[in-house]
Amino acid sequence: MVSFWNIGLITILSLLQLQAAADPSANIWSNIATAGAESLFKTLQQPKFAAIEEFFSNQKNITFFLPNDAAIQAATSAGGLNLTQTNSTSHALMYHVISGTHDAQSLLTGRQLFTTESPDDLSLIAGPSTQDSNTLQVLSGIVTANVITKDIQCSNGIIHVIDHFLDFPVNTVETIAQVDELRSYNKLLTSQNLTNLIVPRNKTILAPNNEAWTAINGSNLPFGILTHDLKYEIIDGIYLSSQLSQPITLPTDYARAQVSIQRDGNGQLVVTGQSAQDTAHIVRADILTRNGIVHIVDKVLAADVGSGGSVDPSQTTRYLGSVPVLQPASETNKPKSHGSKTLTTLFPTMILVSIVLYIY
Repeated sequence: MVSFWNIGLITILSLLQLQAAADPSANIWSNIATAGAESLFKTLQQPKFAAIEEFFSNQKNITFFLPNDAAIQAATSAGGLNLTQTNSTSHALMYHVISGTHDAQSLLTGRQLFTTESPDDLSLIAGPSTQDSNTLQVLSGIVTANVITKDIQCSNGIIHVIDHFLDFPVNTVETIAQVDELRSYNKLLTSQNLTNLIVPRNKTILAPNNEAWTAINGSNLPFGILTHDLKYEIIDGIYLSSQLSQPITLPTDYARAQVSIQRDGNGQLVVTGQSAQDTAHIVRADILTRNGIVHIVDKVLAADVGSGGSVDPSQTTRYLGSVPVLQPASETNKPKSHGSKTLTTLFPTMILVSIVLYIY
């Protein structure tokens, strides 16, 4: 018991010393070492990094999410950061900087999307953890960094020390391929050549997890049903979880059919499909990509009312037999024809031809 008290006391004293060591009258550059990134500071003192020193010394009114030395070491070991290259180091650090002086209190009001000082104006997300509203986090792609020391005041801005290095976000297709919970989703998209559905910019994607696809035997869905369901879970615009707390109804990429989202009594975000009984929970929120946002959900919502997320008999004319031409890429909203019972009785071959011609 005594050892735990000693550890706690040492931790508290260390934090107090860290805060005391930071000089609020000094600029961000001068406070980098005392904030917990001494090794990084020593590296950046090389003449080739003079532009970085200039920026952090003179740029006014900025917030720097500073990776500590452990985070920097992990990033260099993994190959995500090369401190021998001037431009890539500068670009990587600028991705950790946003305009404005944002203290922890303001950032904890809700997750927000910020444009960084990186050359490509890439974005990051900052805000409270979905598990603990008092824990401040910074998110990019599949990486979530916790703020371990907050509100280090400087003469030209503020530093928040984080425990992970932030990688640049990549496109949605690449991001989804990196997420274990989305292996089935990724396999369906790639095997059916449907990745084009998630390529457009400024989209919010409700991506069903592996269990959701297993529950409906997703690999055996007809091509048309699968395409409809995938489109139905893509929303125009970028919506962070913090923007979905109040009940909201949004159009999707499937014939402008809508989904409704709100928090339930347990604080979980619930997505309701075309029937009140068809609901999914957002189980992981705010995965940032270069194209938009991905939220992982625990159920595949049925685009076609009555299908229940599985095969609707009224849709089966879209994949008669194994004829490739009956797998439409975009013409998914045309009326379906089931032919004539008389023709089916008299001319079994003609009915197949009629259906194909009618659909296309």
